[in-house]
Amino acid sequence: MPETRATLLMRIKDPRDEVAWREFHALYAPLLYRYACARGLLPADAEEVRDQCLEVLTRSMPGFEYDRGKGRFKSWLRRIVNNKVSNLLRDRRERIAQSREVLAVPDPHPSPDELWEEQWRYQHLKHCVEQVKGLISEKNYRAFSMLLFDGCSVAQVCAELEMNPNQVYVAKSRALQRVRQKLAELGFELE
Repeated sequence: MPETRATLLMRIKDPRDEVAWREFHALYAPLLYRYACARGLLPADAEEVRDQCLEVLTRSMPGFEYDRGKGRFKSWLRRIVNNKVSNLLRDRRERIAQSREVLAVPDPHPSPDELWEEQWRYQHLKHCVEQVKGLISEKNYRAFSMLLFDGCSVAQVCAELEMNPNQVYVAKSRALQRVRQKLAELGFELE
């Protein structure tokens, strides 16, 4: 059973705990990368930001003390990645001369905080869905996946998987229940 996020943070204080670091990396490396891409970085630059963030975390975690009263890990991680992205973008802007007209155009993209929230939720959900895949039957997971990710109708799922509508709804309900449990285990706040 996966450990709660707070427990995982305590475990990665030990740089020799390879299992904890693999779990941490699987959860947070994709989040950092996708967030950097969403902020407008090219894939190579996003990888560089991700790696810089992981380097900061590797150096910082042995002395890290998790105290929710002082702030959330999520906020701290967001500050780290925001700083790395901002530094890279600032360096890029210094190399590219921009006119006043370009600077006056409003940015149509979401704010960095909105992007962070979106990527944070997506990564936790994706991680939990992947864990649920191994906990339910392949057929039930396929029904769940077809409904939620492929946009198929219940009738299409029934036809392809030779299930009746009730079986499809039950499969979806049970899979969602497991996903919610996994999110709760990670300490993810459901709204």
